[in-house]
Amino acid sequence: MERVTVKAFAKVNMTLDVLGALPGGYHELETLFRGIRLHDLVALEKKSGGGVSLTWDAPPSWVKGGELPPDQDNLAARAAWLLQSAYPGQVGGVSIRLRKKIPLAAGLAGGSADGAAVLLGLNRLFQLGLSDAALARFAGQLGADVPFCLRPLAAVGRGRGELLEPVDAGPPLWLLLLKPPFGLSTAAVFARLDQLPAGRRPDLGQALAALRAGDFARAWSAMDNALAAAACDLRPELARWLEGLQAAAGSAGRVTLSGSGPTLAAFFPAAADARRLAARLTLSGDEITTAARDERGGTGESGPTGARGDVAGAGGRRLAARRRLPGWTVIVTRTATEADIANRMVSSDT
Repeated sequence: MERVTVKAFAKVNMTLDVLGALPGGYHELETLFRGIRLHDLVALEKKSGGGVSLTWDAPPSWVKGGELPPDQDNLAARAAWLLQSAYPGQVGGVSIRLRKKIPLAAGLAGGSADGAAVLLGLNRLFQLGLSDAALARFAGQLGADVPFCLRPLAAVGRGRGELLEPVDAGPPLWLLLLKPPFGLSTAAVFARLDQLPAGRRPDLGQALAALRAGDFARAWSAMDNALAAAACDLRPELARWLEGLQAAAGSAGRVTLSGSGPTLAAFFPAAADARRLAARLTLSGDEITTAARDERGGTGESGPTGARGDVAGAGGRRLAARRRLPGWTVIVTRTATEADIANRMVSSDT
């Protein structure tokens, strides 16, 4: 086997609570992770001469508001170096090509997903035979979100997020993701949180029970993100956008901030509600509102807003042609399933 390509699935936080401080300046978290079908493609190929080479490509709209870390800080490259160091006689040189579809600095774990995909891909490429537990130990050395990204279905994350308890979080949900044209530093958000009084907190137990029962009204009321207040304090327009998007979603959906932001995530039981809202949104000054009528389009999942504000559906189909959210990334997707994870190895050549 000479090359393999792996899907690196993003994640969202349906709930996120901050329970206290941990040594080293970290925070103790309790969060409900859900993997989503939005993914990068990570192509790995053996190369002579040893070492790791890293290249990437992405439409400008995906990287708006964030920049890909240099190789020494990139989790994909670090994952390869980690396995090369652990198995010097088995893991040889590798070239990594990232096809970025997950926006950067978005609170969607794009870097962590890439690191997890490299661990999975190199395990197959070099026939290491590593167990899930062994892969999880390597993932934990890379970052708190990387262990979940190895198997991104549904799990409660504790500690820094790396202590995982897989859970049944009910049926698949559809999401409308809105990434504004700027990023937010996770460290800055946590630092600001430490300066603010305690705010709203989620009820994880109620959220999980309601999701399993299909009682979405009760689930929506239990969902929240304790980091939202700090993110909105750093970027006050986020508060207005969250309020405007929730008003537009109505009782059919729940809008939260994903991770430390700045991506806004609107959850819906039905695909039609997510697509309909995506087609109607507009930005007026600093306010998100809805247009008077829907602009109906294709039926696939949406991708990045293009240069003209288009929202592209799966396979290049148009979900809606728009110029209402300039510079934003608009995505309609759904939570990942067992079938998605089982088919994450796109190709492997010998």
